[in-house]
Amino acid sequence: MVFEEVLRNLPLVSAALMYAIVAVQIMRDRFKTWTESFFLAGFFFAGTYALADFLFFTAPNYERAVFAAKLSISSLTLSVLFFLLFTTLFLRRMKDWYLVSAVPALLSLSAVWIGMVSGVEQTTWGWVVTYNQGVYLAWLVYTVVYLTIGIFNMYRAHVAAKKMSRTIASRTLGIMLALLASLGVGLGTNAYFNAVGIDTVPLFSTVIAIPALATLLVVLPLTREKVANAAKYLASNRYEVLATYLVHADGTLIVSRSSMTEMKVDKDIFSATLDVIQNFMRTSFPSLGGKWLTKIEQKDLKILIERGKFTFLALVIKGEENDILRRQMKDLLATFETKNGESLTHWRGIAQEAQDTDLVINAFFARGSRPETGL
Repeated sequence: MVFEEVLRNLPLVSAALMYAIVAVQIMRDRFKTWTESFFLAGFFFAGTYALADFLFFTAPNYERAVFAAKLSISSLTLSVLFFLLFTTLFLRRMKDWYLVSAVPALLSLSAVWIGMVSGVEQTTWGWVVTYNQGVYLAWLVYTVVYLTIGIFNMYRAHVAAKKMSRTIASRTLGIMLALLASLGVGLGTNAYFNAVGIDTVPLFSTVIAIPALATLLVVLPLTREKVANAAKYLASNRYEVLATYLVHADGTLIVSRSSMTEMKVDKDIFSATLDVIQNFMRTSFPSLGGKWLTKIEQKDLKILIERGKFTFLALVIKGEENDILRRQMKDLLATFETKNGESLTHWRGIAQEAQDTDLVINAFFARGSRPETGL
């Protein structure tokens, strides 16, 4: 009985780890891209699943047990959806049709609250759910398919990591194996207990603490950027950076770099024109709500723009952009503005007063010409 009492409370550990991951990401400002939003949502609902399981195991009456059971399954349904979306965008750009994957999830949620959960039964240690078997089987297919695709996407990220570093590869492999182990142990024991009639606490919401802990160690500031480098390596295969421009908010070019030998436009004129276009779009179209322009696209060329408090960074690329590139732009811009806060606040239009401009520009080029400082 003591052992079962411990098992009934262990899902709280899983929930705490999941919510800790969410908290760390929010504290580190990692929630402003699709990829980061799906990552947070996935772990938030995984934590809610574990918490709901605890509430189910310890429910004082039938009504609360039924509600906790439905909340648990619903949270797991959403966590699986966001896991799939996150691992998909980890490799490529967000596209509207990806959201079609939410349709089976929404249908599953409806089924959970309408008819999948037939009721609950009290046992010696707590409660167990009784299901409408046909609806439960359909939900199980959805869950297995989405998890399989997500794990395959993780494997692709691991393959990319192996080309960079054994240390990075070991971390991505560790997360993947931890997830597979939790699925195998958790779902396997749940199925085995049901098959042979063992009356004890299901383990899945407890063992998901394993991948949660592995992920938490990765997202901590000391390690996450190293794993993120593997993502950048894989994502960069989908685009080519042709030019970069770091520009002050007043239109002054601070530094630039280009590999486009065919480009005939003066770099200072280009940066000033870009600033004019942004201001024109922002002030002339009320429907934008005062937001700044973030992209200009013509055929296979794109100009991506990210703004900070004092400056903006523009990249000319060929190919497909993605959230990882956008995050890299945001981070480099934030680091640059922190380093140069004093000179940017009292900007005199002298580009040479800015420090570490080469770190911003060179980050997008594996090799090439030296950066050009604006005048």
